[in-house]
This record gives sequence, C-alpha cells and structure tokens, in this order.
Amino acid sequence: SRAPTEGPVTINVSSADRTIVTANASTLTFTANDFSTAQAVVVQGVNDLDTNNDTVLVGLTSSGLDTVNVRVDVTDDDQLTIITSPTTLTVQEPSTPGTNTGTINVRLSNAPAAAVTVNVASAMTGKLTVSPATLTFDSANFGTSQAVTVTPLADADIVSDTVNVTFSATVGTAMPMASVPVLIADKDVQGIAIAPSPSTAAEGSTPPGTFTVRLNQ
Repeated sequence: SRAPTEGPVTINVSSADRTIVTANASTLTFTANDFSTAQAVVVQGVNDLDTNNDTVLVGLTSSGLDTVNVRVDVTDDDQLTIITSPTTLTVQEPSTPGTNTGTINVRLSNAPAAAVTVNVASAMTGKLTVSPATLTFDSANFGTSQAVTVTPLADADIVSDTVNVTFSATVGTAMPMASVPVLIADKDVQGIAIAPSPSTAAEGSTPPGTFTVRLNQ
C-alpha cells in the first residue's frame, strides 16, 4: 500500500440495511502518517422479529478509490416457539353437553420464514375435546392470537380430571411443544341412595319390609 499523495483520505462506511447490521463508525480517516495502521469497524447485528439468518453488505467508499463491500453474516439467536394464554385453565363439568367451554389463545413468538401449521390435541378426548384441530400462522399473523375452544364432557364419577391440551408444529425440525393443563371440576356430589323410598313394613314379624342402600356415584 502507498501513503496518500494529497492530504487525508476519508472512507465512508455504510451498511446496506441498518435494520439488520449497524457499524460503529460512519467514516474512517487516513493520513500519510497512519495510512498503514488498521482501524477497526465494529458491526452489530440488530434484533428482529424473525428467526432467519441474514447477510448484509457493509460498503467502504472514497472518492477516487474502488468501492469495497464487506459481507457480514448475521446468525439469528431467536427460536420459534408456540405461546399460549392462559398457561393453565379450569372449566366446570357440564350438565348440558357442549356447555361450560373454555378458550386458549395461541400465537407464535416470532415471524416464521414460511407458513406454520400448529396441531392441537387433547390427551383425553373422552373427557375434553378441542376445536379447531389445526391453526395456521405466517409472517403476517404470527403475533395475532388465534382461539382454541376446549369443551369438557360429563362422566359418571365424582373425580375432577386434568387433561393436557398440546400444541405442536414442525419447521424443518420439531418446534418445542406447548402444553396447557385443563382442570375439569367435577359437578357430581357423592351421596346415599335408597330404594324404595319410603319403605313399608307390616306390624309384627311378617311380611318384613326391605329397602336397598347404595352410593349414587
């Protein structure tokens, strides 16, 4: 390399996309005394809403000199995940089928590179159903919550049940699964049932009266 022949030389530093990469200096100046001393340009990746790796050119320009472009590869540190709200849910066991439903809202943490289908499933379909069975997100609607309706089913016991509703998707590799435990609070109360009621008996020893006893649940 040669020293500048006339005065200092100013090199302009410019990122082709400052929303992805920034540089700590906009100009570098060299003189005849320090032209061969390297000056550092610090480039910084900018956080964004997607999970894509990016490439940006940082241009070095100066009057009378050939432009030099430096390729900067930005490795994205975001992981695409499924976000649910609430993280737990309680519904009441219904007396009438299709009632006492609950809602789980679902969205993605970041914008996907392509459309993502999230599969929704109940771990115990005989106790809790879900609708819809799939949700679709893309780069435009990833941050907008979509509703999943959970519907509890009545049973013959007095036990409250917890059923996991799972949310899964594959984008190249499987995304981390999300799960929401749904507590179904049982409506039934255990008691003593007798039959017949009232029971009858003749005075004396015959004929005797009889009634049966059982639990109602």
